[in-house]
Amino acid sequence: MFSAAIQPSVVSLFSSTSSAPLQLFTQTVDPSLPTDSCIHLLHDESSQPTPATPAALLTPPSQSQTDDPDYALNQTVLQIQSPTLRTTYIQCPPVGLHDGDKLPNLGIKHPWMHMQVRNMGREWAFEVGLVDHAGRMGILRLSTFQVRLHSCLYATYEISPPCEIYLQILPIPGNQRPGIRAHLRTYASLYHSKLRVPHSFSSDPARVLMNTYVLYPETTPAPAPPTQPRARFEQSPLQ
Repeated sequence: MFSAAIQPSVVSLFSSTSSAPLQLFTQTVDPSLPTDSCIHLLHDESSQPTPATPAALLTPPSQSQTDDPDYALNQTVLQIQSPTLRTTYIQCPPVGLHDGDKLPNLGIKHPWMHMQVRNMGREWAFEVGLVDHAGRMGILRLSTFQVRLHSCLYATYEISPPCEIYLQILPIPGNQRPGIRAHLRTYASLYHSKLRVPHSFSSDPARVLMNTYVLYPETTPAPAPPTQPRARFEQSPLQ
C-alpha cells in the first residue's frame, strides 16, 4: 500500500478529527448484534450524535472523574463497541486490497508505533501484522486480557507460496492510559515492515485518541502522548 511511496519521518494512519478518519480502514460490525455492535464517531464530552437505531452506545463505568481535566475532550473521537472482539473491528489496509496472490501489505518500515487510547474499564485489544526481510509473516497482539507474553501458530494461508503466520501476545497493563508505544523490533528481531493493522480494537468500552497509528523511524524516539484529541473503543475478550 505504501511500499512504493516516499515515507516521511512520521506516518499517521488514523486521526479521529480528520475529514475522513476511516478512509484507509475497513469497518466490520456484527449483524447479529444490531444494538450492541457499532463503530461510531461522536463528540467525546457530550457523546453526541448518537448512532443510527437500533444501535445504542454503551455507558462507561462509573468512576471519579471530576479531578481529571483530560478525562473528556472537546472534540470528535471514535467509539467501537461489541460484546465480541472477533466480530466488530476496523482494519487497515482495507479488506479486498490484494496484490495478486499476496496478502494486503501496508509496506510501512518505521519500527516505532504509537497509539492513544482511553481506558474505560473494559477489556480491549489490537493487532499489528509484521513481515521480516525473509518474507516471513507474524502478528503482534496487544491486549488487556492476556496476562503473559507468548507465541503460537496463528494461521496457515494457502497463497503462492503458502505461508504460516505466527502470533505473539503482549499484555497491556490495565492502567495503561492514554498512550501505548511499541518498538516492533523488540518483538520481531528480523522485523522489516508493517504488513497490516487488523484493528481488532475493542473493549466495553475504551476510548482511543486522535493519532491512533503514528509510526516513527528507528532514529526517532516516540514522543510523549499528546494532551489533545482522543477517541474511544469498545468490546470484550476473544471468545
